[in-house]
Amino acid sequence: MLKKTSFYVLKILLGIGLIGTSFLFWAEDKNISAVLIGIGLSLGGSSIFYLYIKYFQQKHPEIKKQLEIDYNDERNKIIQNRAKAKSADIIQWFIIGLAYVLLLFDYPLWLFGMTVGIFLLYYLISVYFVFKYQKEM
Repeated sequence: MLKKTSFYVLKILLGIGLIGTSFLFWAEDKNISAVLIGIGLSLGGSSIFYLYIKYFQQKHPEIKKQLEIDYNDERNKIIQNRAKAKSADIIQWFIIGLAYVLLLFDYPLWLFGMTVGIFLLYYLISVYFVFKYQKEM
């Protein structure tokens, strides 16, 4: 379920490297610097979280065993897939709302087009998977 410890340590080191690199760009372009800091903190923070989970599971093997059973349980997978589908249905309306906001506030038309393109991409991917799963089942 979880990857090896070395993977998470490498992600922490990469995050620290990105944060350090961001200071090189600070004087020239603060936007690039902010993006590097954000990615570095995300990588480092998530890796520390997963390392803590690994440590906790080593201290409590009975909880680890129950988590593995729950993770592989078919009912839980169905519930997770339904939750993902429902959240995707909700997010699609936020994407369209964002497109309208971009139009109302006179943002560049290419930005509106990209937002609508993402919305259409969602539908194309959905149709693709419907046909794929119909062939499998």
